[in-house]
Amino acid sequence: MLKELIRYRRDDVKFAMHRTLCSPTRTYNPPGEFDPEVVFREMIESGSLDLCLNGG
Repeated sequence: MLKELIRYRRDDVKFAMHRTLCSPTRTYNPPGEFDPEVVFREMIESGSLDLCLNGG
């Protein structure tokens, strides 16, 4: 039974690798201008930084 599980996992891994490696590459389109101050201010105002720091 253990051999069946190992073989099943290996086939899943092979399928996932094939799907990932054979998929067409996508170009990265960065967003407009990136302003770190705006991002930081949005994180502080939204309270999401608090969740990150408190493990939430």
